[in-house]
Amino acid sequence: MNVIILDDYQDAVRKLACASLLEDLNAKVFTNTVKGIGQLSVRLRDAEVLVLIRERTHFPRQLLEKLPKLKLISQTGKVSGHIDLEACTRLGIAVAEGTGSPVAPAELTWALIMAAMRRLPQYIGNLKHGAWQQSGLKAASMPVNFALGQVLRGKTLGVWGYGKIGQMVAGYGK
Repeated sequence: MNVIILDDYQDAVRKLACASLLEDLNAKVFTNTVKGIGQLSVRLRDAEVLVLIRERTHFPRQLLEKLPKLKLISQTGKVSGHIDLEACTRLGIAVAEGTGSPVAPAELTWALIMAAMRRLPQYIGNLKHGAWQQSGLKAASMPVNFALGQVLRGKTLGVWGYGKIGQMVAGYGK
């Protein structure tokens, strides 16, 4: 069986305790992403099973039609618009999706909101150059009246989508 695991950008699959089980499956793990139907169809031409770590690679009908050996696409999380499900059905390609917790993405979203509002990336950059809390300095990279950031209390938070993740993010904002 030819198994291809795509978009393992953190090279996590090879570090799993069960990684040795993949050897008998003629599995190939790709840590880099290629774009374009031509490049992808060459990379995936012998795949019978695709395991998608993320939803970075898109599988439109035009690509799926170039993969005649493909029988199964397994997505580690929920399947979204990156796979043409109608084409998969027509071509006899089964699609399986995993389950995931909304906690990690909601927490990461909230951490990014906090970092942006409190201007942490800029201050971390200053700290690396020995200038912690030097907002009064007129550095070219600092906007006028750059301060320690803004307090979130009393602000309005817009949440795009109100599914499991969106509800958690909104809950953090209360």
